[in-house]
Amino acid sequence: VWLKANPTDDDTRKHMTQVWIDSGQFKLAIDYWQTLLDQKPNDSEIMGNLAGINLKAGDWRTSIEWYIKVANVAADDANKVAAYQFIGNVAWSKLNSKSLTAPEVLELADKGIGALQMAAKLAPKNPKLFGLQASIYNFRALAHGASWAAAVDRASAQDLQRISRVLAEEAKKAQGAAVPTNPSPMSGGPAETAGG
Repeated sequence: VWLKANPTDDDTRKHMTQVWIDSGQFKLAIDYWQTLLDQKPNDSEIMGNLAGINLKAGDWRTSIEWYIKVANVAADDANKVAAYQFIGNVAWSKLNSKSLTAPEVLELADKGIGALQMAAKLAPKNPKLFGLQASIYNFRALAHGASWAAAVDRASAQDLQRISRVLAEEAKKAQGAAVPTNPSPMSGGPAETAGG
């Protein structure tokens, strides 16, 4: 009732969405945000909320579809990169849960790697993008088992890890800071830490 009377009350929208998610009423949350999107088509913030709700509902495929839409409507490269990196983070997190079948691992890894490659084209000096790709390649290699494909994925992961380290060192030198012998862990979440 309050939301209908006060449709622009962001705090209440966020709280209600969290209540719906916490109580497992994902359909209510999705329907609510879909109605908002119908009123404001191509609103990247609403699409991002739909992506997050679908992910929490366990539907990583639909979540990724929404993040692709966010990237497609992003006004600038930084927001496109962020949307693609969200896809990489979703992939890493779900792959790390080790709850997928081998075909699902390959499908999700390919989606995550593809999105991160798009991001890397837009931000070629961002080491996190390469480190995250490397981590996802390693997950994909495990799904291949003992095969040539697994060896290629492991080699690709090693190359991407090297690129990530070089870019991180270049960024530190550009800032005038000495490069530590033991790089500090990156912040921002498990996907970024694993890919760093």
